[in-house]
Amino acid sequence: MIKRIIKSYSKLLFVNFISFFINIFSHLPILNKKLALFGTTDGSFRENCKYLYLYLLQHSDYKVYWVGNKKIVKDLKSKSLPAVYIWSIKAIFLHMRTRFYFISHTLKTVCPYKPSKNAIVINQWHGTPIKKIGFDRKDKKDLVVNDQKRYITLWGEPNYYIVGSENLRDLFRKAMGVSREQIIASGNPKNDFLLNNKTNNSLKKTIINRVNININSKSKIILYAPTHRDSEVGKRLLIKELVNLTRYFTEMMGSKYFTLLIKMHPKDAKRMGNLKELKLIMNNGKNNIFDISNFEDIQEILYLTNYLITDYSSIIFDFAILSRPTYLFNFDENEYKKNRGDFYKIKNTDTLKRFKSSKKIFNDILKNKNYITNKNIEFKNFYNQKIPDASKKILEFMEKLNK
Repeated sequence: MIKRIIKSYSKLLFVNFISFFINIFSHLPILNKKLALFGTTDGSFRENCKYLYLYLLQHSDYKVYWVGNKKIVKDLKSKSLPAVYIWSIKAIFLHMRTRFYFISHTLKTVCPYKPSKNAIVINQWHGTPIKKIGFDRKDKKDLVVNDQKRYITLWGEPNYYIVGSENLRDLFRKAMGVSREQIIASGNPKNDFLLNNKTNNSLKKTIINRVNININSKSKIILYAPTHRDSEVGKRLLIKELVNLTRYFTEMMGSKYFTLLIKMHPKDAKRMGNLKELKLIMNNGKNNIFDISNFEDIQEILYLTNYLITDYSSIIFDFAILSRPTYLFNFDENEYKKNRGDFYKIKNTDTLKRFKSSKKIFNDILKNKNYITNKNIEFKNFYNQKIPDASKKILEFMEKLNK
């Protein structure tokens, strides 16, 4: 206990010491306007940050670095991609000089110190929200407000937020407590990937090889991607329905050229992977069911997917770009809302099919109906209004800030 306190206190002193020097150096003419640092909440290489990072590497003269843990840095360097360990001396020097930070959650996941006063922090967020966020969360209003104030005191608030559509500006402005001018409706870089590769068949083979699963080339892919449950009741319900879903798939779909991919939320992946009953049903992929929870990039999986089954996840907005069927499997809606709080009123979600039974979902898929209507297109366009070329628009915005 005492060792833990001493270690925590020593780390705090170190962070404050480096933050002081970063502040001192911010008064010197060492700013590099063509330097940008990227990272995500857990350091993994994914989300909007990944796709903007890759775009700037290929289409600009910016010097970019991915900031993360030793594992991800080693992996990226092996692919000749610039990366730096978050607690390294090199990272400290980069923090002294960088102009831009691109984050998906909070700045401390990329810069554990107070940033230079000359730096611009752009939060690309990690999805169009269904569940209420920030100051809109009535269930944890005091906690959110206090946490926001403490965070801003330590690291400062992001200068800008990136959203997928003009229609989302006011939602983010209110939830984050910022001005409308701080919300940039450029579109999401991660969705450039989905839009620009719609007919790229060779890419599909590449992704399947990267996921390392054996899929029949004629197989239609069904993705089940549920979101995290906070309560024990919710977790038990999820386990029950996951087992039912895999069992019904085996009985109804296994011999009909369908493949089921299961991608659990990172917080649930280990628990689900240890379920003996689930392992027996999956039978090492022989029943065309694969657990791909450890594969980081959901955008690549969405690209492979013909039918999406999810619940309260923001991936419905990304997947809408592909104009493919989405099923909302909300078997525990009342329990989930009770523990997670209010939802936003999502425009045109009546176009998405809702089910309480996975058996009925598979029955609907087997009917093979084309249910994409004008309302589905309205849903797609409302939440992804600014696609394509989101990364290009953000680059243009960076250049504007540098003038």
